[in-house]
Amino acid sequence: MKRLPLSLVLLLAFASRADDKPVTLNGDKTKVTVTFEAAPNRGERAYKTYCHHCHGENGDGTGHIGKGLVIKPVDLTIPDGAARFTAQNIAHVVREGSGKPGAAMIPWKTVLPEEAIKDVAVYTADLAARGRAKRLAK
Repeated sequence: MKRLPLSLVLLLAFASRADDKPVTLNGDKTKVTVTFEAAPNRGERAYKTYCHHCHGENGDGTGHIGKGLVIKPVDLTIPDGAARFTAQNIAHVVREGSGKPGAAMIPWKTVLPEEAIKDVAVYTADLAARGRAKRLAK
């Protein structure tokens, strides 16, 4: 039985939206098409489709897949994370991956269009800020 790379398994698990902007990933003789809805809340939809499985519904790193990873997903809601988790920094990590050996955060630049990366980064930065505010209010 041929083993698939973790990044391809994650991609296949999360690819599910339909829209007018298909993006195709070719590699290892595998073709996957990922698409997005053109909507004002595209960043939220992308996060809920691709990110929350690891990073959690609230961005706190408690997603159902994330719980089982050796290197846990980052908790975007940590109180001192405001400077680190800007939309620009998040977009870079989404685009390029985490860069940490063994981490499951793949580079999404070959999967998601740049517009979608920016949309999900803005939504994620806002989600992280709301999470930090809730934690600090306690």
